[in-house]
Amino acid sequence: MEKENSKNIIIWILAIALVVAIGIIIWMGLSKKDKNEQVDVDEAKIEDVIKKFMYFEGRGKDINVSDLTNEDLILFVARNTEGFYGTGVSLADAQKMTEKYLGRKVEKGQTICPEDKLPYFIYDEKTDKFIYNEDHPGHGGGFGLETKNKIRDIKVKDDEITVTVDKIFSTFIPDTGYNVLYYYDYESMIKNDEDMIAYVDATDEDIEEIFGGDEVLKNHNNNPDKIDYDKASKYEYKFKIVDDNYVLVSYKHVK
Repeated sequence: MEKENSKNIIIWILAIALVVAIGIIIWMGLSKKDKNEQVDVDEAKIEDVIKKFMYFEGRGKDINVSDLTNEDLILFVARNTEGFYGTGVSLADAQKMTEKYLGRKVEKGQTICPEDKLPYFIYDEKTDKFIYNEDHPGHGGGFGLETKNKIRDIKVKDDEITVTVDKIFSTFIPDTGYNVLYYYDYESMIKNDEDMIAYVDATDEDIEEIFGGDEVLKNHNNNPDKIDYDKASKYEYKFKIVDDNYVLVSYKHVK
């Protein structure tokens, strides 16, 4: 009888342990699900944040935020501060910007213009601001590379968001003063490959004047609905969520 009682007790203990184990597994799964559901996935906000990184896209290579230099951070601030060339931006505001979008704090410093190796943007101790260096001779203006992005997929895991984006690239046409031609990938933009033109941001009159009325360009003129995003480059952005902000970790070309 004692053996039978002992056997029953062991069975009950094992059954209770199994129930507890199953309960823990279910609780952990629900807890993880609840955590994911709490992540604010705002597609419009993500699109706006991605636009902030166009300065880096001009390099045509993958980016890990941890590898960026302080000079990179200053250039990022200059690119994303309206009226920077006129008024500059305070160190405090610059640091808020880089922490919000890159999770890094920009420090005092300067950038060097690659064309003449002279300081381009500098930190001014008197005003406690990053400013354009008035002693720099300048090399003319231009908006540089622009992109158009279409979000294809968003995946959430814990506090990390992976966003897959279809992307087309512009090339700057100096005679027009703005970006005109958009190509399906970065290499085609560099090569000015006419077969890979995705979109033309110009009027028929502009095309007639600038390009001699090229029919290929007119067929893509000001009609974003004709963009075939299946041909576009695919990029993967990784963000972490910090204080409801989408902070970039990395992005890479995946196709």
